Amino acid sequence: MSDSIDFFTLEYQDLWEADVEYFKDLGINTIRIYGVNPGINHDAFMCALREAGIYVIIGLLADCPDCGIGPNQAPSCYPATLKERGQRIIHTFSHYDNVLAFSAGNEVALYAVDRETALNAPCQKQFLRDMRAYILGCRSSRGMRAIPVGVITADFDRGLNALYYACRTDPLDLLENAEWYGLNTYQHCDPSAVTIDDLAGYIALKADFQNYSLAIPV
Repeated sequence: MSDSIDFFTLEYQDLWEADVEYFKDLGINTIRIYGVNPGINHDAFMCALREAGIYVIIGLLADCPDCGIGPNQAPSCYPATLKERGQRIIHTFSHYDNVLAFSAGNEVALYAVDRETALNAPCQKQFLRDMRAYILGCRSSRGMRAIPVGVITADFDRGLNALYYACRTDPLDLLENAEWYGLNTYQHCDPSAVTIDDLAGYIALKADFQNYSLAIPV
């Protein structure tokens, strides 16, 4: 882990213990974490969240060499070591019963660099499929519970991204699509708004996803 710091270990307990107390005060029931190191123990952190009634979405990628889908064109955008990293994280964190889901990607766009030539989304889908296949195999051989794997994108090309990751390009491949879809949508709300109906951006967002009729949770 050269660039990412895993803050969810005993080394940083004084930091995350304070955060957990804030989470409890706010009534938060789910958080998403990034950059975990599967070689370090996370028992204290995960147990503290469990006692607080908080579920966790675990990111499988990190900001370190070969720890994520690259910006270049498929297939070279999928580093050989990433599959093993994802499997190790899933194996480690599947033992915690408050793991809600795994995220196979965060803002890995359909198009990278100039959004015309470097199409890296097939790498993201292959990694997604590999992680789902690993969980399926572990369910058969080790009794691992079925933890859903999804992706999270930035809020641009909204329909293109949502429909792409929710669909199967091969109808016979039951593992290719995301099992859930997340969206990082950065919208400034009108400070004078007093009801949801006053939030034009949210209304448009909800209407768009109702029109997409995705078969997976968003």
